[in-house]
This record gives sequence, structure tokens and C-alpha cells, in this order.
Amino acid sequence: MLHKDYVLSVIHEYKFEQKKNIPIRGKNHQVIAYLSSVKKTREHAEILTEWRNKHMYSFFTWFHATVDGTLKWIESIMDREDRILFLIQNLEGKPIGHIGLTNFDFEKNTCEIDSVLRGVEEELPGVMTYALESLIDWVFNRLKIDSVYLRVFEDNHKAISLYKRCGFILWKRVGARKIVERDFIRWVEVEGGSNIFLNYEKYIVYFIKERSQIR
Repeated sequence: MLHKDYVLSVIHEYKFEQKKNIPIRGKNHQVIAYLSSVKKTREHAEILTEWRNKHMYSFFTWFHATVDGTLKWIESIMDREDRILFLIQNLEGKPIGHIGLTNFDFEKNTCEIDSVLRGVEEELPGVMTYALESLIDWVFNRLKIDSVYLRVFEDNHKAISLYKRCGFILWKRVGARKIVERDFIRWVEVEGGSNIFLNYEKYIVYFIKERSQIR
């Protein structure tokens, strides 16, 4: 089986098999939570909608989310073979955040980590660090991907601290242009937006981590 076929088959397995999950291990390698694929249910859509609206300005598109719109978004993720969104759930099954994988490049053997969000603040201190580390371990060792990257607004200092704790290294900085539509605002990377002599309203920074770092 080609590597691409293997990766897509594993993603499909974890996306659609009910009992498939990734253990999140904390101190002393103890399981403290799980990564479990988001399902197209109204319950999941209501949770994600609440979190999306609460943390709107952390995303690259700003709009007021609805449950029906979130259901369509979940459906688009389920339909796309190279994307998966995991709920971060405590040992009792309560969702406390989410994190995903997307944009696999099988020629470069890399993928993007996206939708990193803590939805419930008071649950399991440090869980986002452990969740990201556990997902990276799964990507490197189960999917055999060589590197992962992620994008974040430069002024999202809390998220950047998380990524640095998990060993990510600053890769590049790109200017972003605001596009205002009737119902939403999009922040779009500007081609050549890394030019240090130009000023942009916002900047997006890329961080990268390679499997060779942990060998």
C-alpha cells in the first residue's frame, strides 16, 4: 500500500469507527483524556458553535456561528478524506476542546495542525499541551509523517506559548489582509506578505516541528 493510501485509510478508520481514539497522556505517561473524532450530531454541533462564537477572534474567519452552519462544517470535514477534527474529551467523555489535522502534502510528507481550541477553561490544567504532544506523537509514529506545521495570529500569545512548549519552531511570518463581506470578515495571507518593509493590519506566523527533532 502506498503511504498516501495508508494515511488516508487510518484517518478514515479514526473518523468513522465509534470506539477509535487516541489516548492523551500526561505526567508519568498516565492517560488523562482522549482524542475522539467529532461526529455529525446536533450535540457536537451545539458545543462547537458555542466555542466558536466565544473564541471567534482566534480564527482566520470571523462570523457568528449557528448550529446548522456548524453541522454543515462538520459534514464537510467528514466528507474530506485528508482532514479530521478530534474532540478532546476527559475520562468521563466530557468535551473540553478540539484539535485537527488537514492539508496533507504527501510529496513533502507533511500536514497542518489546525482548529486548536480549549473550549472549557477549568478542566484538566495543561491538557492542551498534552493533547498536542499526543497528537504529534500519533502523526509521527502512526502516520509516519515527517513534519507538522500550524498557523496562528502573531498577537495570539497564549497559543504561541503552547506551541513553543511543544517544541515548535518559528518558520515564517506573513502579512494578512482583511476582507469584509456582508456576514463575515476573512483574514487572507498576502502573496509576498513576508516583506519586512510593508505594514499589515495583522500578521500570521507559521510554526513547524519535524520528526527528526525527536529521534
